[in-house]
Amino acid sequence: MPGEKHPLSIQLLETHRLTANAARLALMEILLASPHRHLNPEQLCAAMLRRNDGQSISSFKKAIYDLADLGPLARVVVSDKKNRSMTFYELADQPVHRHLYCTRCASLTEVFDAALEQTVSRHFHAHGLAPAKVDLALPGLCADCQAALATDVRPPAGRLGRAASASLNG
Repeated sequence: MPGEKHPLSIQLLETHRLTANAARLALMEILLASPHRHLNPEQLCAAMLRRNDGQSISSFKKAIYDLADLGPLARVVVSDKKNRSMTFYELADQPVHRHLYCTRCASLTEVFDAALEQTVSRHFHAHGLAPAKVDLALPGLCADCQAALATDVRPPAGRLGRAASASLNG
């Protein structure tokens, strides 16, 4: 509900020592209420406009970029079929994880794998790098799209930002 303060949104902001201004709260509440875990800036702005609570689009966009830079949001960058990149945002309320992106249906799948994260961290450290606050999704074809291609049928649209999770840790 517009104007309703979700305790988790305030808690996530306070965890990062950030003030809970109206635009930041609106952004956090939109992400918490969304049925999809990953939203692009256009989807976030459209949801903000539907709230109709008086936020300016420029303040809201600034909140998106600020919270991604300051910690409460994570960026996921994916390549599309036209060699362009798209950015999705998610709440940074999960353990560090990777993303797999289907280039056909645009689904994003989260992969939680502690051993992989240790390997990635070791390589960053060995090369003197600090990881950026962004995840590059690995592109491929999901099982549904592979099956659809095998039978020459397109799976239903609307899977963008699907919050499916795969766990390799058990």
